[in-house]
Amino acid sequence: MKRWRMELRYLLGNTPWDSGVSPPELQAFVAKRPPGRALDVGCGTGTNLVFFAEHGWEPWGVDISQIAVWRTRARLARRGLSAQVQRGDITLGLTFPEAFDMVLDLGCSHGLRGERRAAYAENLQRWLRPGGSLLVYSFYHPEEENDGRWLSLDEVVSTFSQMFEVKSIEKGDFRGRLSAWLTLERRPA
Repeated sequence: MKRWRMELRYLLGNTPWDSGVSPPELQAFVAKRPPGRALDVGCGTGTNLVFFAEHGWEPWGVDISQIAVWRTRARLARRGLSAQVQRGDITLGLTFPEAFDMVLDLGCSHGLRGERRAAYAENLQRWLRPGGSLLVYSFYHPEEENDGRWLSLDEVVSTFSQMFEVKSIEKGDFRGRLSAWLTLERRPA
C-alpha cells in the first residue's frame, strides 16, 4: 500500500489490523524462547513492541507510516518502555546495527508483489541471523480463486522458502478470509 494511503488510514482511524492485542501465536512463540532482539515490520502503533519489551526482548519496529511511528513512540513513553522505532519501507535498503533473533511480519508481506516481495525477502535474510526465526501472518486466496489481489498460500511460502526453512504452517480464518501463520527459520549463510 502506498505511504500516503497508510498515513490517511491512520489519520482517519481506519486501521482494523491495529487490535491493541498481541496475537496468541506470538505469545506462544515468545513463551518458548529466551529473550533476544526482535524486529516488528509494519509495527503499526506498537502493540507488539510493547509485548516484546514487557517480556525482556530488545524490540525494534519499522513502519511506512510516520503517524504510526509517532503513536508507537508515545505509547512506549507512556509505559516507560524502550524500543527503537523508525519510519521506513521494508522493500528498500534499511539497515540495522545487528542481526535479529526473530522478525515478526503481522500482515505486511501479503500485500507485496513481484520485485518488492523479492526485495523484502532478501532484506529479511540480511536482518535475521542464521538460525533466527521469522513469524509471518498472511491472508491468502486458494489457487483456483486467486484474483491477483492476494497471494495464494504457495506464493506466500515460496517468497521465503529459498532462504528459510518452513517449520510450521497453521491455517486459519479471520472474519471470513483465509489466513495462515508461518514459522520459518533462516538457513545458515
